[in-house]
Amino acid sequence: MQIWKKIEKINYKNTNVLLESFKKKNIKTSPWIDNIFSKNNYSFKGIKLPIELIRISLKELGFTSPTELQEVYKVSNNKG
Repeated sequence: MQIWKKIEKINYKNTNVLLESFKKKNIKTSPWIDNIFSKNNYSFKGIKLPIELIRISLKELGFTSPTELQEVYKVSNNKG
């Protein structure tokens, strides 16, 4: 699988600082994300970097029709 993006560095201490920065830059986030992040204020300390992200379609995972998210997770975990 081809790497789509690679996160080398996280410039924020935690999710509250991240959300504040987004608001200052007029970057919109969903109320759902705002609620989860502000309630839990996740720390970015201890995250192993770099983080390699891939982009893959359901078709590439072998799905040809709608499926449950749990099944997508199961198949994607098996593919690595």
